[in-house]
Amino acid sequence: MLNWLKRGEKRRHDLANGADADLVRDNRRRFRLSSCLVVAAFLLSWLRSVLHMRGWFSGVIICVAMASLIAGFIGMMWAGEESRFLRRSDPGEPPRIFKL
Repeated sequence: MLNWLKRGEKRRHDLANGADADLVRDNRRRFRLSSCLVVAAFLLSWLRSVLHMRGWFSGVIICVAMASLIAGFIGMMWAGEESRFLRRSDPGEPPRIFKL
């Protein structure tokens, strides 16, 4: 158990010192873009309701808002999984029966 804590602390220290900085930066950018897509979807649906749009243009706005919402949620899930992967410590050495 203590070995697991040491590996976790070492990984946090490595990330704080800039290990995998490009991956962390790209993941933050992905999360920010996904958040913007979700906000844009809600703004489009709000704009449609405020302007009382009807007809084919309303359908186009609904489709764009739904595509934006789906892409935003998928991107957020992807960024979350990648963040968990980046924070995970390296696996420990498997136990041995005979120590050499």
